[in-house]
Amino acid sequence: MPALTDALAAVQKDLRRQKTSIAQNPQAVQAELGRRVAQQLHPYGIHLLALSVDRVMPPTPMPCASCGTVQRPTAYANFFSNASLLVVRYSWDKRGHFCALCALKCFLGYTAVILVAGWWGLFGLLFSPILLGLNLVNICKVLLRYRMPSLSSGSGQAGRP
Repeated sequence: MPALTDALAAVQKDLRRQKTSIAQNPQAVQAELGRRVAQQLHPYGIHLLALSVDRVMPPTPMPCASCGTVQRPTAYANFFSNASLLVVRYSWDKRGHFCALCALKCFLGYTAVILVAGWWGLFGLLFSPILLGLNLVNICKVLLRYRMPSLSSGSGQAGRP
């Protein structure tokens, strides 16, 4: 429903402009979101008598797939490795949300295997450049991710229902 997504985007933009977070005032965000949805639906002939918006929760950080920390921001990535021996090819991957340090460690390890053992077979000549490119895209995605606010900012109740 485009009206709902438009209203949510407008509320998020206003919060950023006012430098307010959801954790600081969730009730005001709920009320404003309900008002905006009603305004967006009015031109379509839908008149809301009552609108209930579930409690808005701040985003919670994902733990790192490698070290398990939630203290550092994470981003989703998928790293690939390939070892090719004449006509046999072995491949493996590691998926999950990684912090920058673990992502770099995984990227370097998996890329080193591709560079050393990925070119020795027929399939490796085809797959190794593709997997190197995918690994490079994924490490850039992790290192250039959006910054999440720390858990200590705000009211101290971030992530609690």
